Amino acid sequence: MQSELARHLRSAPNENYLKSALLLHGYGLAEDVQRYLAERAKDRSKPFFLYYAPILPHANNEADETSPLGHGMEAPADPAFASRDWPAVEKAFASAMKFVDRDVGAVMAQLKALNLDENTIVMLSSDNGPHSEGGHKAAFFQSSGGLTGTKRDLTEGGVRVPFIVRWPGKIKPGTINEHVSGFQDLMPTAADLAGVKVTAECDGISFLPTLLGNNPQQKQHPYLYWNFNEQGGKRSVLKWPWKLIHRNTASADTSAPSSAKKKKSAEGKSLIVELFNVERDSTESNNIANTNPRIVEELTTSMQQAWRDPK
Repeated sequence: MQSELARHLRSAPNENYLKSALLLHGYGLAEDVQRYLAERAKDRSKPFFLYYAPILPHANNEADETSPLGHGMEAPADPAFASRDWPAVEKAFASAMKFVDRDVGAVMAQLKALNLDENTIVMLSSDNGPHSEGGHKAAFFQSSGGLTGTKRDLTEGGVRVPFIVRWPGKIKPGTINEHVSGFQDLMPTAADLAGVKVTAECDGISFLPTLLGNNPQQKQHPYLYWNFNEQGGKRSVLKWPWKLIHRNTASADTSAPSSAKKKKSAEGKSLIVELFNVERDSTESNNIANTNPRIVEELTTSMQQAWRDPK
């Protein structure tokens, strides 16, 4: 990695760019992970838990067209993409994704080299949908996979992400499961795998039965809830297959009954209420809130029960 990254950065416009690029790439992080695995392999009698969070493909959101590269995807284009008829920022994004692929592959290779891969559960996912930041546009590579929205949206493109699990001898390669889950479920699942109980307050539900193929034994969430305070405020409830989205929650009166949702706030913005059947309408193109008042009322009640004032 060092020689490859050094090759990319030899023409760094200035020292500040070099520092930010090193940070963005999480320079040395993959190597630290591999060293950690080597140490843990020395005593196989003890289990281990490792959380590896690559920084890429996050952008530098403070960079703009005046920055050294003219954008915030501070990953100089890999030679493999040099001849592509793409904007420079998209070549940089593709390079960033290549770094992710390479580093994750290196970790998997280390597990195999240490003979740990057959006795290690590996989970891979993302904390949100694809971003359109630093000059990069998620639509360029169709990163939302046909879903509507990106990072910071509560539509499916912003919150539905791939979740990949490798567990040799337990999960058959190529298995696909439609279980509806959220990141709050990771801690109780890890605890379940370790044979311990979660004693603190937790909204999560272990999805170990799903991993083991015991779908009838899998407990389900009554609903999933999201709250986002930027962009005027957004809240959402998913009770499969129904998705209720409230927009302008920072200014609108969300405590009012649904019959009064249209009243103007002090800032002049109305609460926007959207209801989608995401099983039939995965692109969330058809707002059916007006024709399903009972479902809107039910999910609004769930939304109000789930929300807590962070203060």
